[in-house]
Amino acid sequence: MKTKLALIVSAALVSGTAFAGNDADVDLQQSAFDRVTITQVTAHADPSLGNHADVDMKYSLSNPVTIYQNGNSNQAKVDVSGTSYADPAFFNTVGISQNGDSNNSTVFVKGGADFNKATVSITGDSNITSTTFEGDNADSNTATITVSNGDGNEITTYASGSGNTAIVNVTASDKNIVDITQNSDSNTAEVDITGYSYGNSVDIVQWNNNTADVDISNSWWNGVDIDQTSSLSSATVEISNSSFNRVGILQNGSDSANVNIAYSFGSVVSITQD
Repeated sequence: MKTKLALIVSAALVSGTAFAGNDADVDLQQSAFDRVTITQVTAHADPSLGNHADVDMKYSLSNPVTIYQNGNSNQAKVDVSGTSYADPAFFNTVGISQNGDSNNSTVFVKGGADFNKATVSITGDSNITSTTFEGDNADSNTATITVSNGDGNEITTYASGSGNTAIVNVTASDKNIVDITQNSDSNTAEVDITGYSYGNSVDIVQWNNNTADVDISNSWWNGVDIDQTSSLSSATVEISNSSFNRVGILQNGSDSANVNIAYSFGSVVSITQD
């Protein structure tokens, strides 16, 4: 079954609805090889009230979903539930791009879905985005989040399965909060802060046999905390051409911590290995 679903919404809804901007909802159940594209702009709607996009996928595979929203106070939500085929060739892909301020985006993968890929791109201030891979069998999922030219954003990723990857890129952005939690094993967290960013906070919490890599370049006054419980985990922090950054690493047993600082000053590093 090959179906292409494209929703391009650019007209205001009837007054009295929850969203005076645009509202788009798509449901896929036991579906395969469908393509969903939602484009919401505020040229003909009230830009102060925002748009709403909601995509639900149940027991579905190989469905690419793309959401683009321009303007402020938008909401984008994608739910993936039901056990998917344990084959990396049949993953779902989710892409959300929001350009503006005070937007909210959520990707929620639950019920043992594997091999899904979520990509979120944010430009603007005071946005909130979260990706969640929930369930003991929610394995081998990937979340990639990019924040550029945006301040005061909140980025949260959570994974309870194994072999999941979280990648967060912060460029030319200030005072953002990044929280990554990975509760099982063989997970990877990667955070890059660059482009003269300052005042960002990164908190990575991992369980067993995980990897955390943080790279800070041309940035200052950023804080990094890595908490790795159990054993066989590794934490690596690279700081270059930066100043007044703080790094705290807490590990339990048979773990490794590496912090490399070059062409920088005023850094504070604390490593505790119980």
